[in-house]
Amino acid sequence: MKVAFYAVSPFNGPAVRGLAVARAVQADSGAQCLLLGPQRFREWARRARVPLVSPPEHAYGNVGQIDSWAREGLRQFAPDVLVVDTWPHGASGELNERTLACVPDLVLLTRSLPPSAYLRPDLSDTLQRLYHAQLWTEPPPPALRHFLDQCTGVRQVAPALFVRPQDVQSATAGRGMLGIHERERTILGIGGSDAAGERARFDALTRAARRLRAYVVFAACHLAPTATRESAIVNIFPIGAWLRAFSVVVTPPTCQKSHEVVQAGVPAVFVPQSCPFDEQEARAARLADPVRRVARNEQELVDRLDSLLVAGRGGRYGPLAKIPSKTETRMAPGGGAFEIAQFIAGICGPASGASGPR
Repeated sequence: MKVAFYAVSPFNGPAVRGLAVARAVQADSGAQCLLLGPQRFREWARRARVPLVSPPEHAYGNVGQIDSWAREGLRQFAPDVLVVDTWPHGASGELNERTLACVPDLVLLTRSLPPSAYLRPDLSDTLQRLYHAQLWTEPPPPALRHFLDQCTGVRQVAPALFVRPQDVQSATAGRGMLGIHERERTILGIGGSDAAGERARFDALTRAARRLRAYVVFAACHLAPTATRESAIVNIFPIGAWLRAFSVVVTPPTCQKSHEVVQAGVPAVFVPQSCPFDEQEARAARLADPVRRVARNEQELVDRLDSLLVAGRGGRYGPLAKIPSKTETRMAPGGGAFEIAQFIAGICGPASGASGPR
């Protein structure tokens, strides 16, 4: 069996979910997997031991070139199943019907998002005619209920997280690995999809932490690692394994990050970002509770952090200790990823690559 995952997107979630499910598929059935995703995930894919191919840099922004690249990659790999994350035609509408039709079975892996994303006639028609199944990692919006009743293979699954609950390091182990004093007031900030947005969030969080005499560790995708007496910018993989090492986590409530916070059971402040393709406000409201708060401006961020930070000595610590390389291979995908992997294996059947019935 061969399974391909399409996760070419300016957002990080599709590639992270693709890596989680691909590794689960490899572990569950021994199938060959291929991730079609951004070049910035090459190191992540290497650590997860999932083959990755990326579009050439000059193709970004040109939907025709991305489509041609994807079609050629799928032709060479010849998958039995193609899992497309969130958008039926790709994040920019780049996958045309000719490309999608070259794979025996199509599976959409999706999440809660504005209903308009699926109710456009071209998208709804594609879903009903070409897709074998829709796997929802969050409850679909009520406005989509009638439409989904007309589709085949609609199923809700657990979030596809890269780290299983048992792989999340304890607070003591995590702080020891990262060189954080056990009584330190520490805030973990998690970055986003672009360098400008990450820098703005890092600066706002640093200002808030300065008022609270806390230290900031910022897990970034696009900013270079640095360390000062007030903060550190780091690249930690996978970040979901280390959440308990920090007093509070501050993150946009994206599908991936918010569910990692819930899985780890840590205090958190969700800071919703304006995004036409995500329901961050609704997700934050749904997940908020006494230890997971929502902040919509800098003063609210300070207030929420002040109420959640545990008492500590308020000092500073040095550069983070290097995470041992053994943690890169010991981590395993989450339960939702294995649930999805077993579903995919059921499409093809245990004995051959023949696609299942529609």
